[in-house]
Amino acid sequence: PDSAPAPAVSNEPTGPVEAVYCPPTVSPCTHLANSYRIRHYYQGRIWYALGTGWILWTGKFWQPDPTNEGAIAIGFVGGLSQKIAEEAAATLQRTTGESDSDRRTALMRQAEALTKWAIQSEHERVIASGLNLAKHALLIEHSALDADPWLFNVQNGTVDLRTGQLHPHKSTDLITHIAPVTYDSAATCPTFERFISEVFAGDTGMVAFIQRAVGWSLTGVIEERTLFFLYGASGWNGKSTLVETIMALLGEYGDRNFGYARKVPAETFMKSRNIDDNERKTVPLSGTRFVSTSELSKEHRLNEQLIKDITGGDTLTAKRLYHESFSFKPQFKPWMYGNHKPEIRGTDNAIWSRVKLVPFEVSFEGRADGKLKTKLLAELPGILNWAIKGCLDWQRHGLQPPAKVQAATQAYRKEMDVIAAFFADCCVLHREARVSASALYQAYQRWCEQSGEYAEKQRNFGIRLTEHGVERYLGAKGYSWWRGIGLRAEVDDVDDVDQKTEKSL
Repeated sequence: PDSAPAPAVSNEPTGPVEAVYCPPTVSPCTHLANSYRIRHYYQGRIWYALGTGWILWTGKFWQPDPTNEGAIAIGFVGGLSQKIAEEAAATLQRTTGESDSDRRTALMRQAEALTKWAIQSEHERVIASGLNLAKHALLIEHSALDADPWLFNVQNGTVDLRTGQLHPHKSTDLITHIAPVTYDSAATCPTFERFISEVFAGDTGMVAFIQRAVGWSLTGVIEERTLFFLYGASGWNGKSTLVETIMALLGEYGDRNFGYARKVPAETFMKSRNIDDNERKTVPLSGTRFVSTSELSKEHRLNEQLIKDITGGDTLTAKRLYHESFSFKPQFKPWMYGNHKPEIRGTDNAIWSRVKLVPFEVSFEGRADGKLKTKLLAELPGILNWAIKGCLDWQRHGLQPPAKVQAATQAYRKEMDVIAAFFADCCVLHREARVSASALYQAYQRWCEQSGEYAEKQRNFGIRLTEHGVERYLGAKGYSWWRGIGLRAEVDDVDDVDQKTEKSL
């Protein structure tokens, strides 16, 4: 059965009011005393997470402070002054029946001081100081947050994606995200299923693959090491509608939203002429599970090392403004889409084994449903059930990209292989062939200029040749040569400072 919504958690301080709640060695009308009060009265409802700042239990999830300045935390513990006023009243009550006049006078003075301190403790500066002093006792490692990659938080509970079952919200799960959708085991999504079928022209293999991919993206598990690229040579083919619908299902993260999805500029995953600040780039991605880029335009070059890092499961380091650096393991799956493919210069399997190009070949131009997005948003509970089924199917069978995705990805790889194109136009490949390194590189530079291709630096060019199985060796006089490749006669007219043939061979 579906869980009932968790009751809202009050930020009113709880716990017994003692005459003075702080150690006897600490003056009760001080910032330090307030730090002890915060720890006591708000126990289990507020933590300070390294790299994130204050997080507050809402009854459904641990809400980070989006201001990065502690403003939400200050408001959360704002009821502290009332507790201090109650301490003053309790202290004054103790004067009744106190036979020792000196003791009675001392209690009355303490009650008066506490009353004044209660008023002062309504001020933001005083509350902030108490919070700051309480940090060390309320500290939690960033790695403890969202640690279970199989839990998916929704409005009326937490789904365990290992089983698809819904459980009540628990503060001990330390979840800092919540999707905007409500789980309803009976919900369906006929419009969405019809949309997916039409997008892929009724190809059930493609539909099942997308269902597994979306289901996997609900989790924080990244063992598939995959980058999805939804490609259509023209618009009106459904790729942006699909991405936006999944974004709506998981909920966007950032700007006071606490979902699982994040949309970032396409440049986030692209190579730049500037030195990449990967710590800065990965900050918004911590804890997210679905990351889409804005639509790619021409002349985008993929940052291959960053893609390897974020899909490889390695620990990343990030730093938020005004906060400590923190380490995290990526949980997100990158989904890119566009009418243009990003340039990938690497030819190694380490990058290409990650890329999954999903072709969108059906055009809806002139026949698109202008109300489709609204209809799909109304079916989010049903789409959640569809995605959970996909997650369970993925756990049984893996992603299993269909032949169409594999063929499209292989064609993309061939298209990006500039070195292979250079080989085809200018070279002969034979185990007995030889050419000096300088002659081959000069021919390559000239071919790139004529073909409008980017020419790699000579060192990177050598790496690409090695990836293609060509062997470097030292020839006569210590010059570098390549074995297994030669230049066609019609292009072998470059000015070469080395010998074009090695007489010793």
